Amino acid sequence: MNLHVQKKALEEFLNEKNQAGLLKEMRTRDASDMAQDLVDQHITVGCLENRYALVTEIRGALSRIADGSYGSCLGCEKKIADKRLLAVPWAKFCTRCQEAIENQLIPCA
Repeated sequence: MNLHVQKKALEEFLNEKNQAGLLKEMRTRDASDMAQDLVDQHITVGCLENRYALVTEIRGALSRIADGSYGSCLGCEKKIADKRLLAVPWAKFCTRCQEAIENQLIPCA
């Protein structure tokens, strides 16, 4: 699926969710129902946050396509492997730089 199509689909989904209301009203009768509603809302918010983040990543990739920098790693400036771009078309970093970033975020035990 191309980036423009993915971006449009995600934006339409997010707009529909915003129009419909993100979270349902809590009209529960007992603590157990209320707890389940809170869990459901937490999951819904997490999913929406992930989709907003993906739209942001796709917009960034489209911007890099427009300015001619798409496919170049923002870390080392080397070419990102075609195989990686096929798997993750919004990738900003080559595999090596992405791993380095992820390793810095994981605290040592």
